[in-house]
Amino acid sequence: MGQIFADYFSDNMVLPANKEIRFGGTVKPYTKVLLSLEKVTIETSADSRGEWSIEFPAHAASKKAISIIGKSGGFSQIINNVHFGRVFLFAGQSNIEFKLEDEQHFENEKKIYQNDSVYFFNVPQIEFFDKRRNKKRPTDLKKGQWLLATRDNIGGMSAIAFYASKVLARDYEGPIGIVDCYKGGTSASCWLPLNLLKESKVLNDHFIKPFEDAILNKTKADFDQEDLNYEKKVKNHQNSLLEYQKKYPEKTLNEVKDVVGHTPWPPPMRPESYLRPGGLFETMILQIKYGTFNNVVWYQGENDTENADYYEELLSNLINTWRELFRDKSLPFLLIQLPGYEDGIDNTWAKIRQVQLRATMKIPYVKLCSISDLGESHNIHPTDKKTPGIRIGNILQENQYAETPGITKMCYEANRLTIIVSHALTLSFKNNTQFVVKTKGNKVESLFSANNFAGNKIEIDLPQGAASVEYGFINFPNLGIFNEFGLPLSPFRIVIEKEKARLSK
Repeated sequence: MGQIFADYFSDNMVLPANKEIRFGGTVKPYTKVLLSLEKVTIETSADSRGEWSIEFPAHAASKKAISIIGKSGGFSQIINNVHFGRVFLFAGQSNIEFKLEDEQHFENEKKIYQNDSVYFFNVPQIEFFDKRRNKKRPTDLKKGQWLLATRDNIGGMSAIAFYASKVLARDYEGPIGIVDCYKGGTSASCWLPLNLLKESKVLNDHFIKPFEDAILNKTKADFDQEDLNYEKKVKNHQNSLLEYQKKYPEKTLNEVKDVVGHTPWPPPMRPESYLRPGGLFETMILQIKYGTFNNVVWYQGENDTENADYYEELLSNLINTWRELFRDKSLPFLLIQLPGYEDGIDNTWAKIRQVQLRATMKIPYVKLCSISDLGESHNIHPTDKKTPGIRIGNILQENQYAETPGITKMCYEANRLTIIVSHALTLSFKNNTQFVVKTKGNKVESLFSANNFAGNKIEIDLPQGAASVEYGFINFPNLGIFNEFGLPLSPFRIVIEKEKARLSK
């Protein structure tokens, strides 16, 4: 026996039904590879690096498990218990990485969980390859493998992916595959190819050059000392946090952090840091480059709030690059619009949400799930992942709508702004629904309700000289407009220019 397939292909895996499937791996350069799936056998040859890939015709959904046999250079490898159903890639940073075992409903979920159709694969969080392509840090990293989700292992799943998978499994008869690929504290620039970042002057200047400057002319001893200084800073913060909590046990964590502050972040850069531009694309995304998926769920942006002016280019490049890598130009993306969080500066969380909204209007097959009505004011990692997870599952399954409400059309005429809302037949307005209007002289007015609304249409009479209209365009919004399923209208900022309305950047 020898390894022919990439590590992603293992026993118990799920492949998408009714889609062309791609297999691949690494063998000796130029050797032949034969792949057999039921009655179909296809042959190819590895390239000069030993890499090979084969595309198989679409396979019907089936509860029957099959085996896939690969042969090359006198070796063979069998992948057993392979299923055909639906496969979802959940990717991003810490809020999608947040494990079920840390989520507030975990103990109850563990008691009641029953499953025979959900499988998951956690992509190993390799941080760095040395010049010989050896894996570096963490040293206890285990090889990835597909697992049937059980009471004993669900704690290691992404909590959001877990709750979404429960909805999907409930409403779909075939097997469900969940691929978790995430790393906390990361910018979208970590998940893009290094050469692509360098080709863009803006991204190169903002991400590549600062990283290169941070590691320039430093020795290992310099990096180690910076790490020690950072660890000391974090420890001092933790001690201050504990001391304050002992002194004021009645205060919530949010109230404590208002006084003590948040955990210092980010750590100092070093050449092998997983926070380096392009790093996780190389060490994690390329692990699953032969994957075939029905949808990508992308929950990220918290760490790019300081890069809000560059996030639109980052996000569009990520979507296009991943589609090219996975050889699926129409691969659907579901963007999770950031929840509320008070501590960002200058409405930077609102700016990221605006980019996410704009992406759904500009890029084909990109949809939005707003969770901006959720979140905790001073906790960047809300412990309730059940509510957003179920919402995501319902959207992926299209039990209600294929996404949460957003703007589909807008018109400005005779000082009246008309907004048509997508994915809603009717809209409900709470009493505190507020539109913030800014004039060209930067005067601010608040309109607490729409003048007219019917069905999915909102009409707002604006004062003379209105320059913009904002709804929920702050870091921690109090949203008040929902569709008939209780799903929130995405926050937005509309600018008025030359008697025309458009979404601002």
